[in-house]
Amino acid sequence: MKLVITMSRRFGTGASIIAKELSERLDIPVYDKAYIEEQIHDHMYESEAEAIRKLAEKPCIILGRCASDILKDRMNVLNIFVCADKEDRIHRIMDKDDLSYDDAKEKVERTDEEQIHDHMYESEAEAIRKLAEKPCIILGRCASDILKDRMNVLNIFVCADKEDRIHRIMDKDDLSYDDAKEKVERTDEERASYYYEHTGKTWGDVNDYHMIMDTSELGVENCADILMHYFEKLEYI
Repeated sequence: MKLVITMSRRFGTGASIIAKELSERLDIPVYDKAYIEEQIHDHMYESEAEAIRKLAEKPCIILGRCASDILKDRMNVLNIFVCADKEDRIHRIMDKDDLSYDDAKEKVERTDEEQIHDHMYESEAEAIRKLAEKPCIILGRCASDILKDRMNVLNIFVCADKEDRIHRIMDKDDLSYDDAKEKVERTDEERASYYYEHTGKTWGDVNDYHMIMDTSELGVENCADILMHYFEKLEYI
C-alpha cells in the first residue's frame, strides 16, 4: 500500500519529532509548509510560466500571473500596471454594486487579500496532491481535507496538554513561560483560522481524522512505535 500520512497538530506537541522518526523507519519523506512552498515556487510557477510563454507567441493581453517578469526578455512586450487611489476604487464599487461606503471599503480590502490567498491555497493544494502520489508524511496545510477522497491516506491529529506544550516550547525556543504561552496560543489560533478559512470545518474535530494521539498521555517517544504496530497490524506496511 502506498501509504500517505497527514499529520495535523497543535503547536508544541512534538509532532515533528514523531514525523521524523516515522520517516526514518518507513523510509518515506516528510513534507512541511516550507517544502510545499518551495515546490510551488520551483514547479508550479515554472509550469505556469511555460504556459504564459506559449500564449505570448501570438498577440494577446495577459492579466497578472507575473507575466511582466516571465516575458521580460521579449522586445515586443508592453508591461502595464493598473492602479487607482483607494478612495476612487471604493466609490467605484459603491456605484457598481450599490453598497454603502463601509461595505465597499471592506469588499475592496477583502478582495485584494483573497486574490492572493486563494491563488496560494490552490497552488498548495495542487502541490500536495502531486506529492501524495508517492508514500510520504505531510504536516498540516489542510492536507487531510485536500486528500480526503484518497483511500490510501491516514489522517492523524496530534494534541497534548497545554502546559506540556508551553514547557516544550520554553525548552525548545529558550522562552519565558509567558512568551511561550503566548506563542502556543497564537500559533494554535492561526492554524485553526487557516483550516476553517479553507475547509469550513473545525480544526481538530475528531470526525475528520482516523486517529487522535495525545503526546501527554502516550509520550512523544512512544508514538512512532504505536503507529508502526498499528500499520503492521492493518497490513499498511
